[in-house]
Amino acid sequence: MGRAWCVAGAAAAMVLVGSRACAEDAFEGRYLQNRPCRGDRTDPPSLRVTITPQQITYAGGTCAIKTRRGEGSRLIFGVACRFRSGITMGSDIVFTRQRGGVWHMIQGDGDFEADIYRCPD
Repeated sequence: MGRAWCVAGAAAAMVLVGSRACAEDAFEGRYLQNRPCRGDRTDPPSLRVTITPQQITYAGGTCAIKTRRGEGSRLIFGVACRFRSGITMGSDIVFTRQRGGVWHMIQGDGDFEADIYRCPD
């Protein structure tokens, strides 16, 4: 259960440059977990992640974004996730920008880590 919801989290982050709103807006979009996105609609659906201002959607369910806060080069989202199984869970997801536009994501308790790659719009 924890790992599935983390895949969802593999979906949000931003180094805070300029205003917080601009940083968060720049982070919204489509991503692929643990591999670069081809962007030709052949990327595996099980690895796709979509981030909007309100939620993170992935193959295992949807996480509502409840809070956002910045701490240095990290963006921390407080989320409430509902899995396809019907189970709900709340936690933090921490995102840190890496080289080459890759974001490293860690579940709040460190149980799961992944890298997410932005897909072309």
